Amino acid sequence: MAEVLVITPVKNSIETTLDTASAIAASNVSVRHIIFNDFSTAETKSSLEDHQSKIGYELIHIEDLTDHPSPNYKLVLQLAQKMALEAGLPLLVVESDVVIKHDTISSLLSQQVKSAKSGLVGSVTVDEAGVVNFPYLKFKGVKESVIRHIVV
Repeated sequence: MAEVLVITPVKNSIETTLDTASAIAASNVSVRHIIFNDFSTAETKSSLEDHQSKIGYELIHIEDLTDHPSPNYKLVLQLAQKMALEAGLPLLVVESDVVIKHDTISSLLSQQVKSAKSGLVGSVTVDEAGVVNFPYLKFKGVKESVIRHIVV
């Protein structure tokens, strides 16, 4: 049984998306991963379909749900939120150009569990050398933990 619903919105970035999906599949927690294909080219759509069973994600083509042109990020988030609530799972968005570590999701879930009142837990992305990526450069000199809980 999945511990978290992970979504990945995508439009025409097949190589990075497949890297993202493979990393999510290698997570140390059970995930339900859904890729939302937002009007990608026929080649991207075909490749996503070809790799679906190999990697192990669900695939939703936004073109089957709306004729509104891309981007449809708001619709994707609304659908994902509904799915997560119905399944009773936390929702995690992993963009199609992000490759997570095997323990990233469990670390995020652990932070969320530590505060029953948390509504959102986020992470900062880094490059292969561990350097913080834009737009997080304003935190470059911060020595304390970047993960925080905000209770309202």
